[in-house]
Parts: sequence; C-alpha cells; structure tokens
Amino acid sequence: MRARMAGILILSGFMGANAAASADQEIALAQPPLIVEHKNTVTINSGSYHLSSRNQDFYLVGPQSCSLFFGCGNTAIPISNDFETASRDVYGFEYGRKIKHGFSYGFNYFQIQNSFSIPSLTPSQGKLKARFIFGVIKKYFGDADGLQPFIGAGVGKVDLSVSGSENDTAGGSAALVSTGLRYSVGHMSFIAEYRLMRTSGMSLAGNTDITGDVNGSLKLSGRGNFVGLGFNF
Repeated sequence: MRARMAGILILSGFMGANAAASADQEIALAQPPLIVEHKNTVTINSGSYHLSSRNQDFYLVGPQSCSLFFGCGNTAIPISNDFETASRDVYGFEYGRKIKHGFSYGFNYFQIQNSFSIPSLTPSQGKLKARFIFGVIKKYFGDADGLQPFIGAGVGKVDLSVSGSENDTAGGSAALVSTGLRYSVGHMSFIAEYRLMRTSGMSLAGNTDITGDVNGSLKLSGRGNFVGLGFNF
C-alpha cells in the first residue's frame, strides 16, 4: 500500500511539472517577439546633382590705374562663362544616430565634379571639384522597422578647387533641406532622398593674364536626387 501511494505521489509530481512547463511555453509563445531597435546607421549614397545656374560671376581685372579726379583703382570687365549644370561623380556617405521621438542627428558628406569653359581665356576649358560636409538633423515618421517618410535640415561648409582656364581653391558656407523615404529591415536600410542646397559666394583669384587677373565668385546652389544603402547597428 505504501509503495502504491509513493508511486502515485511521484507520478502526480511529474505530471504537475510537465503541466507547468507546458504552461510556461504557451505563455512565452503568446508574447510578441522582441524587437531590437538599432540606434546607428552608416549609409553609402550616390545620385545626381544640378547647379542652379550655368553662369557665374567672372571678371577680367585690369592693372591698377590712377587719375587726378577718381584716384586709383582697377577696371573690372565681366567675361562670359558656361558651367555644366549636371554634375558628375556624385557620391558620398552619411552617419546618423537615432534619439527620442523619431529624431536623429549626424553628418553628411558628398562631392561633385563639373566642367566649365571661359572662351576668352587660353586654355578655355576647366574643371570644378567640390566637397560638402553638413551637420544634419532628421525627423522620421512611422515604425522604425518598415517604411518611414522623413524630413531633414543641415548646415555646413563647402571646399572647392578649379583647374584649367582658372586655377584656385576656395571655401564657404552651405545649408540644405531634404525629404525622402527610408525602408529598414533588420541590419539593412534603403533610402531615396531629395536635397535642396544653398551656398555662399566663394571668391576666386585666378591666373594672371597678359591683360590682367581673372577673378570670380562661385555659387554652387542646386538640387539633387540620391539613393543609398545603409547598415544599421
């Protein structure tokens, strides 16, 4: 009798343990899967960029001359020029870190290249290279894992160099606003973005010609479309 009772107690304990384990498993399966939110994203992007204007402010500055009534000064004659508006070799990268309420902060770098001509100079052809870097803030809407529209803004600087018919380097300030879509899944994200950019005028003082110096003021304001592939971590 005692052996039978002991067997019954052992069997009851075993069945109770199995029932508890099954209940724990059912509770675990009923809970939603844990979503890991990645705070950082590094994105490689490429696209197109178009300058707002084909013509820049270039002047042929003659040697200094003096007169009795007007004092001393230089004559400055506007000279024609033609800049390729569609940039080439447009690519860059971006880093962003998410914070609260769908906002992120980071930096954005990209570069462009354009050809230009100044017919009155020899050689008449030249090349422009520009590098932009911005501190940016973005606001994302929607779920972090999925399709998110966003808007953004940034301020920064631009460094440029020209070679050929004009040879010089310059720099200035720049600002941008952007809007686009981001699709995230796991560690990957895909981005399509439209950017509108404005820059300050950047002064150039080029080669000395027989008739004087060639000075200019460049503005690289424009708009661009970019696509990017990002890694979330």
